[in-house]
Amino acid sequence: HMNIVLKNADEIKNGETIAKHNLVILRGDNIVYISPP
Repeated sequence: HMNIVLKNADEIKNGETIAKHNLVILRGDNIVYISPP
């Protein structure tokens, strides 16, 4: 399993920010894509 913690993450749908999250914790084997900075 992979554990990833994201701080100040934006939720984007159809190219538009629909939500902002202070903390997101992802756990699992199927993380498809993470955009580099």
